[in-house]
Amino acid sequence: MKSIVGRIVIYRARTRGYHLPAIATAAQDPLDPIGLELGDVPPLTDDTTAHLHVMTPGAQASYTEHAVPQSNRPGTWSWPERA
Repeated sequence: MKSIVGRIVIYRARTRGYHLPAIATAAQDPLDPIGLELGDVPPLTDDTTAHLHVMTPGAQASYTEHAVPQSNRPGTWSWPERA
């Protein structure tokens, strides 16, 4: 799979299954090796898992989710439906 870094995806929240927009901030390739060595960036297990910056309409506005797998279950990401 090609890198999804910078692409908009849909994150399905762990609680209540809300669907939220997110931006992929890291994928397995390329993943900053120095950040991995320093422990700043958690490792990814495969090319369908990504780190996400999730956006919400609430007061918190956004948050980070690490090592999110691609699926349609809560706590995962998927591609947005095409219009």
